[in-house]
Amino acid sequence: MCRKEIKSILVDWYDGSKRWCPVACQCEIELSIKLQREMEERERRRRVQKYFSLADVGEKLKDASFKNWEQVPGSQMAFREAVKFIKEIDQRLKTKEGILFFGSPGNGKSHLAAATAKALDKKGYIVVFQNVPTFIRKVTEKFGEYETKILDAISHADVVILDDVGSGAWTSIDRGKFEEIMEALSFNNRLLMATTNLSPEKEMEDVIGPRSFDRLIE
Repeated sequence: MCRKEIKSILVDWYDGSKRWCPVACQCEIELSIKLQREMEERERRRRVQKYFSLADVGEKLKDASFKNWEQVPGSQMAFREAVKFIKEIDQRLKTKEGILFFGSPGNGKSHLAAATAKALDKKGYIVVFQNVPTFIRKVTEKFGEYETKILDAISHADVVILDDVGSGAWTSIDRGKFEEIMEALSFNNRLLMATTNLSPEKEMEDVIGPRSFDRLIE
């Protein structure tokens, strides 16, 4: 401890008497707060990692990094934005300023998203990376209480990265499940990064639904 003198104060006791009680020193208070925060952080990480892992990036992206990213024409800005996202992560966690990468297939969006997930994980942040079509199937198959637990778990991550939003042939069920995912993330004010092959100005809203679209770009 800090060895500082601990002062006492006179307080009213439950039986009507008065007693002198010591006041905790500031260092004890700060230590108690620190330990409480660490315990809460461990529990939050445990809840997320029970259902999610960075192995979810898949075999194709398991080695993705900023060092082995292959630049293609027109993708330099996306690379800079991903690097900027990581550098500004603490500020963005406060402002919730996410990022959406869009463009034609094969321009490295998923690679950048996976590289970002790994870089943030190494820095100690709790990150969830999910391929959206795969994640929707998982949520659809695990209905009921398990589905609720999955949505609760993803809502406790620091950063959620959704890859391939709108990919494939979406049904009304897909749109409904994605809306549930986006509602959970929006309600808990999670920081988002997303990738899509769709144009945000044209077909994206029609594919994923207006409510999910609003949540994604808000």
